[in-house]
Amino acid sequence: MDALDLLRRYADIPNTTRRYDASENVPILGVVPDGWLEAVVDADGVIERASNELCVIVSLKDALRRRETHRGEPRWHIPDLGRLKVPENLRALHTEVAARWGIIDLLEFLKESDFVTDFTDAFTTVATREATPREVIRKRLLLVLYALGTNVGIKRVTDGGRHGETEAAPQPDRLRRKTV
Repeated sequence: MDALDLLRRYADIPNTTRRYDASENVPILGVVPDGWLEAVVDADGVIERASNELCVIVSLKDALRRRETHRGEPRWHIPDLGRLKVPENLRALHTEVAARWGIIDLLEFLKESDFVTDFTDAFTTVATREATPREVIRKRLLLVLYALGTNVGIKRVTDGGRHGETEAAPQPDRLRRKTV
């Protein structure tokens, strides 16, 4: 907190002032990581202001994540609520949307979009030749886009699907030979 007080005192001082006043007590321990010490403190022991302020901000971010940023009693408290009950109006909204438009499967949507626009043809190889048939590449691209779009991951999509692809299939042959 002393480091934050120092930042507050220097907030109105222009950035052209590159070092702290010699009379300032600049907290280093617990604020500046060992790897940054050379960037913050020069050979003469003078503290570089911009580097130190960056370390203070990073330390504050880490302390906020650990919820260690209070003096005495915390000013606010975020209780651990666990799993919250879904509100009834939200359930009613989901039901109404499903009744009006049905459930759209993202993978089916991607397949239909590709059927109409052929957008997977925009994906080209960087290799000198393409040995895999274009329909196989199209299927693999759609699976990868689905895995990334849903944040499920390629492994889960390939393990859980009935499409005949493995996780290693989208990788180039030369990479598969090295790992096998």
